[in-house]
Amino acid sequence: MDLDLKSDVFITNFSHDTNTMRRGGRTRDGALFFTDVTFAMKLGAPSFAKLSWGTRMLDLDGDGDEDLVVVSGHVYPQVDGADVGTSYAQENQVFLNQGPQGARQQVVFEEWQPPLGDGFRIKECSRGLVAADFDDDGDHDLLITEMDTRPTLLRNDTRTSNSWIGFELIGLGGNREAIGARVVLEDSTGKKQVRQRSFGGGFLSTSDARLHFGLGQRTGPARITVYWPYGPTTVHENLLPNRYHRIAHP
Repeated sequence: MDLDLKSDVFITNFSHDTNTMRRGGRTRDGALFFTDVTFAMKLGAPSFAKLSWGTRMLDLDGDGDEDLVVVSGHVYPQVDGADVGTSYAQENQVFLNQGPQGARQQVVFEEWQPPLGDGFRIKECSRGLVAADFDDDGDHDLLITEMDTRPTLLRNDTRTSNSWIGFELIGLGGNREAIGARVVLEDSTGKKQVRQRSFGGGFLSTSDARLHFGLGQRTGPARITVYWPYGPTTVHENLLPNRYHRIAHP
C-alpha cells in the first residue's frame, strides 16, 4: 500500500465504528508489528456510517500504487425507519491512493466522488467483492454480490494510457496455484512493488489468481523476484509490459 514492501492489513467493521488500516513494519530484531493509521490515511470518517464487507487493495488506475475498494450494506432493514445516521442499502466506495503527503510523507487516500460512472451510483446491500480482469485489457474489473438482487459487474475504464504487467504463477503438486508465493517487481526506473498470491481475502469471495501491477508511464522491461512458498527463489528479467506472463516453478 505504501511501497515499503511490507504487508499492510485493511479490516472492514460494523456501522458506527470505522474500518481500520494497519500498516505493517518490523522491529530491529525482525519481529512483525502493525500500526493503526486509519485516520492518518483519512479513511476513518468516510467509513463511520457504513457497515462494510468485501474489500480489496488494488491499483485501479494503473499509476503504480494501490487504491482501495470497499462494499457496504447493513444487516438490519429496520435502520431505514430509525434516525441513526445510516441505511440498509448503502453506496460502495473507492479510495484513490494520493501517495506520500506532508513533512512525514504519510500516504493518504481520497474518497473518489462522482463522476465514477453509473456503477458507483448504485445503492444496494452489498456483500462480496471480486476483482478480476474479466476482459483481459490490463486493469481490475469488479463484481459485487448484492442481497436479494442480481450481482453488479463493473468494467474498469480508468487506466487510460498507464502501462501494466501481470503474472500467472504455476506451482507444484497440490499447490498448483502457488498459494503463498510472493513477487517483488522492479520496473525500468528501479521502483519496487510487491504482491502475494493468496486465496480468498474477501467476504465470501476470491479474486483473480493473476498478480497485477500498474506501471504508470514506465514502459521499459521489468524484473521480478519470486519467493516460492516451498523454495527456491527465482529471478526473471526483461519482462515486457502490457501483457500477462506465465511463470512456472523451476
